Amino acid sequence: MRCKRSGGLLAEVLLALGLLVMTLVVVAAVFPFSHKADRKAWQKMTAQRLVLSQVEAIRGAPFESVVDSSRSVKVDNTDYLIRVKVTPESATPVKVKSIRCEAVFPSGRWSLETRVARIQRRL
Repeated sequence: MRCKRSGGLLAEVLLALGLLVMTLVVVAAVFPFSHKADRKAWQKMTAQRLVLSQVEAIRGAPFESVVDSSRSVKVDNTDYLIRVKVTPESATPVKVKSIRCEAVFPSGRWSLETRVARIQRRL
């Protein structure tokens, strides 16, 4: 007894191949968007690290040396502009400076605001 099956196999293979090709086209179309989102996230993370590093350097510096500044940093072919804006707050009894540190990069900007106080110790 032989099983009588006519055709069908070629049609099944072509249908499966067509579905596979359509799936690959959709997946390939998503790659550029994924790469762009990954690049933007990486740039923002780098900007955060640069700003936090700058703020820590300011906190460790003598109070009088904390002034407005601007510098350019290049990380992996991406330019970052790091700006520091210092505003003295004279209304307080303790000398305090408000600091805004900002990183500007191709896909946006990231900033952090903090305060630094001058503490005088009496011996």
